[in-house]
Amino acid sequence: MRGQNFMTPIKKISFTNSRNISLVGSFFDAASDRGVVMAHGFYGDRTRHGRFDALGSALQNRDIAALSFDFSGCGESGDDTIDIEKEVDDMHAAIAWLRAQGKTRIGLLGYSLGALIAARVWSEDIRCLVLWAPVSRTKNDPRKGFSQEELAELDAKGYITKHLRSSSRSTVVIDKDYLPQRKAVDQKTLLENITSPVLIMHGDADEKQSIENSISAMQYLNQNSKLEIIKGGKHDLTAHMKQYIDLSVGWFIRHL
Repeated sequence: MRGQNFMTPIKKISFTNSRNISLVGSFFDAASDRGVVMAHGFYGDRTRHGRFDALGSALQNRDIAALSFDFSGCGESGDDTIDIEKEVDDMHAAIAWLRAQGKTRIGLLGYSLGALIAARVWSEDIRCLVLWAPVSRTKNDPRKGFSQEELAELDAKGYITKHLRSSSRSTVVIDKDYLPQRKAVDQKTLLENITSPVLIMHGDADEKQSIENSISAMQYLNQNSKLEIIKGGKHDLTAHMKQYIDLSVGWFIRHL
């Protein structure tokens, strides 16, 4: 069977969240009951830099199904403002969709903010997690990183419009609620109840999420978890993508 599923076409699918917004995804099916849901980063999409297409194909080739999808307000999914709680709701809908396809041994993978979402939705029936360059700690000043024009729009209208250059949509809209939600992230609360094995992969040259956050995270995870420090790795992962994929596939093979 190994290698056979690699040629199975990627299916473009859609499903709805609890708010009845359509979410668009890519399904890499496999002839097994194992599956992985992949969650992209802050106002990104499922095809950004080809990360999830490459990982989905690699998993499929090892007889593990994979689902990538666009959070609401992102990529090809229905319009909405972006905040953390809405993405948690979207992720629950994605897991439910994968289960409906007959996948009962499920793992989660998240990149950056998507890693926070994956940790947030963990439950005892999730067998393992892989977190790439994860958001796992508070951001003391969540307004930092936005331009003065964007903050003026936030204060006047209650949202921030981000204009995108490389995406299937030209703009995303960040909800005012995102900022207090981002500040409220507490690493201990986020991670201490997760009993499944967690693989954290983080570059030591990450310019957006400090490697120190992931080093700290390990104190709250069980003994079957692991931190892989990627030497010279930056936040976009691109220079070390093969390493991220190979280690992630190995983790899912062992733990699903």
